[in-house]
Amino acid sequence: HRFCDRFQSVTRHVIRMGGSGRWMSTGIALSVLAFSRAQEPPAMCGQFAGCSTEEGGFTLNQSVTLQGYLGGYMSVVATRYNGTDCNGSTPLYEYVMSGSYSDLGEESDAATRRVYFDYNEISVTPLSSEGVDMLVQSCACTSAATPPQWIEGSATQLASCDVGTCDTALFGGLPNGTTGELVVGQPAFALIAVSTENASAATTTQLGFSQLGSVPDAVFGGSTAANFSAVSANASNLCTTTNQVNMCGQYATYCRPVLDNTGTPVGGLRSQLTYRGPNTGYAPAGACSDPASVICPAAWGIYNLTGTAFLDELCTMPALTFSEIGAMGNLGNGVFGGSGYVNAFGKLGRTITVTPITQGAADALQEECPCGSVSTWTPNSTRTITTCPNDNCTASSLWWHDSQPFGTPVYAKGVFNVTTLSSPSGPISSLATSAWVTDYLQVTGQTLANSDPQVLASTTCGLDTNSQDYCGTYLSECSAESNAAVGLTAVQFDEQNGYAFFGDATQDGATDGSLIYTKQLYNNTGAATPCMPNQSVLSVIARGYYSIQDLPRNVYQFDTGYQQVAMTFSSLSVTPVGDEWIALLQAFCPCGNSSAWQSSVTRALGSCASGCPDLVAAGIFPGGVFGQTGFGVVQQNAGQLRVTQLAPNASAGTAPFDMASPILPRMDAPCANADPSPSLCGTWELPCHLIGSADTNSFASTATFIASGQGVTPCSECYYSNVTYFSGDTGCEDNSPAAYIQVEQFGFYGIPGASNTPDVPHGYNLLVTTEEFVITPLSQAAVADLQANCSCPSNGGSWALGSPRSFSTLCSAAECPSTLFRQVVGNGTLYGTFQHLGQNLRITQLQATQSAGWANANLSRFDYQYISADGTCTPHLPAYPVKPNPHPSPIPASQNPSSKEMSGGDVFLLILFLTMGVYFGVGMAYNYRNNGGVPTIPHASFWGSLPGLAMDGCHFTFIKRCGFADSTGGGYGHL
Repeated sequence: HRFCDRFQSVTRHVIRMGGSGRWMSTGIALSVLAFSRAQEPPAMCGQFAGCSTEEGGFTLNQSVTLQGYLGGYMSVVATRYNGTDCNGSTPLYEYVMSGSYSDLGEESDAATRRVYFDYNEISVTPLSSEGVDMLVQSCACTSAATPPQWIEGSATQLASCDVGTCDTALFGGLPNGTTGELVVGQPAFALIAVSTENASAATTTQLGFSQLGSVPDAVFGGSTAANFSAVSANASNLCTTTNQVNMCGQYATYCRPVLDNTGTPVGGLRSQLTYRGPNTGYAPAGACSDPASVICPAAWGIYNLTGTAFLDELCTMPALTFSEIGAMGNLGNGVFGGSGYVNAFGKLGRTITVTPITQGAADALQEECPCGSVSTWTPNSTRTITTCPNDNCTASSLWWHDSQPFGTPVYAKGVFNVTTLSSPSGPISSLATSAWVTDYLQVTGQTLANSDPQVLASTTCGLDTNSQDYCGTYLSECSAESNAAVGLTAVQFDEQNGYAFFGDATQDGATDGSLIYTKQLYNNTGAATPCMPNQSVLSVIARGYYSIQDLPRNVYQFDTGYQQVAMTFSSLSVTPVGDEWIALLQAFCPCGNSSAWQSSVTRALGSCASGCPDLVAAGIFPGGVFGQTGFGVVQQNAGQLRVTQLAPNASAGTAPFDMASPILPRMDAPCANADPSPSLCGTWELPCHLIGSADTNSFASTATFIASGQGVTPCSECYYSNVTYFSGDTGCEDNSPAAYIQVEQFGFYGIPGASNTPDVPHGYNLLVTTEEFVITPLSQAAVADLQANCSCPSNGGSWALGSPRSFSTLCSAAECPSTLFRQVVGNGTLYGTFQHLGQNLRITQLQATQSAGWANANLSRFDYQYISADGTCTPHLPAYPVKPNPHPSPIPASQNPSSKEMSGGDVFLLILFLTMGVYFGVGMAYNYRNNGGVPTIPHASFWGSLPGLAMDGCHFTFIKRCGFADSTGGGYGHL
């Protein structure tokens, strides 16, 4: 019932001698599970020392260091004397043992602890000739690679010795020849009795150590209770224990033997727990003030528990491995009254993969945990487990989730602390939890007396890898559905969830962009490989866009990398498979025509009058569907994505937010860098989104923006915009009664050049001039609103339902004080900046002056985020101006004849004429100087004979060679 109980329990089932035959200790309760008293384990962390008398006239002076909470560092430095005291007697030898220890639970009571001591070697130093003689006689250690040469004052390292060749009673072990005697180089078992004495206002903690043995049942059970040597420590030598809240990191257990309640080893285990989460374990004040409340939601993080169960207590013969992922967190101490170092912990397992290594382990799992009628356990074949249908995996064998229903939150009492001591090990961080229970309030009755401690192995936990760049695709593992389906509460399905965020990966965080959400539900048949296509019962694909911004700093009192996300899905494609899901959708999401739901037929929904709230609440559909923006919290840490259930407004979506049962998709592929473009040309869609205050939900809108290219007819660099406003929070459904006002406008735009605003990477300056805009009220409420707040009598006409009014200039503020139309451009030319990256277009708020507009770096998140609907640059504009563009963009050099670059032929001719000019000019000047002032062309005889030579050449070619008659008889005819 602890983080590592799965290892302890499974060994009862899978441990077989040599991996075959019947398994050992079936049905025997393990000692570490057998005690559930509320008494907590005593503190035995510190540096202890003492001198005790032994049989045979010897004394032993020991210094023992224990550090950690129920496990950690341990060392023993002891000197044996030939005499009755530790001061005047002759020292014989000193031995040193150091390594790790694990508390295996209580013996007869919580104050007597079973301890496992794992060390590498024993360092022994003879201190006198008597000590040399004793070691030579009693510890020849013949199996050592280099048998020890016992020399006074020289230390010898004993790493291994054959049984019987070294009497390990010399080093605190059971006497030579005793069953279970200590074997050099092998881990040891011991009992430690802890007591506290108060004398003269000083508190002393005393430890009594039994003799060490290599076999647990030779030491446990009280058989060596009379052979205790005592050491003690005063308060100044005890550990300083500091309760911690930052539990982020990697924790590991040492090789840990698994024992039954008689002390007989039935196997071993190793595990590692990785936790990434908030950098404080406590939720803000008041979040968990009521112990009966659910949990402190802000304190949850992500955990991954991996481990191996072994056939032997030395962890050398692996039998089974597993890996579990889910959500876990420190929920604070509110349930314990808000004080003390003990906290409540919670976790929710999502997916477990199990790999039996031996045939015996596979047979055992098949027998007691088939987990589905068609399941098959085979050696070295990994199975993904989500749930076990038909109760065919008994509680005693549910070792991978602490004997509790997998996919259900469980809770435990726990401590996470750092023990500090002046010792070679330095500070040690430990995490320990009690048994896990399904009732949060029951943790107050749990005990840590038999917990499995996890020691912090690394603080590299990923807190510094929180990222604001969400661009990429994410896919979750196959896992048990976190919410039972509406109307099918007795059925739990398997699920896979995915997100695809598209934006600019070159920026510091893709904070806006388009989005695809997928959810696949599968029948949980217990198949060896779940979440296969032939098990699918429902497919959901939603497309829309997202916007991410930082949470207000006063929402939570710690920085965890959480951010607020707004998602709006403009389309939803749903494909049911089978009668059950058809009936479910007909009942809870008819969307106008319930008979349209058919098996294996995809239904694309742009809107739905009912909104399907039950399916949204159950997590079947995402929030933010059918045009209503959904708000929540998102975190991306080391490629792991966490998203809360979306709420209809920002307040409900962030306070408090629930990360207790998150979808846990990992990044499957990052975004490719989006190519920037200086063009607006194309058709752009602005999906349904809220405008104004995100909390009021007073209006929502959709928009279409169409821009023509440069030099096209009939209108170069013209634009058309159509914005529809909807009242209330019902979204932007087609033909919705909430449709309020439609605003159309058209005019010219120009792009004078790249922006110099550094906060808008790949930005371009923009000029916009509106020639005309048309406003059409779509409801009687809009008519009344316009009559009262925007009558515009100077324009002529009046407002009527469905009747458009055209304007060439905006009405004066006195005639139209309404500020509703935030996206309507004003009179004259306005200035701004736009950014076109891939399929996304963002435009700053347009300003009346160039200096203000081109310096504005505010790429509005909710008002000006467009997604490409048609990538072609030959759009049809429903309306456009008829006069020339007053501010056309500069013509690119590649299209400007006046700036045309020279071709290769141009260059050749230029060089030819320049060369001839130089030749004739310089030649004539030379001849003028040398011929008495008569200017003659250079090489005049050659140039004079050139025409005749050319004619002779033609004559020879066409007359002689081509067979024409010769009428001349001269020249080269004789040839």
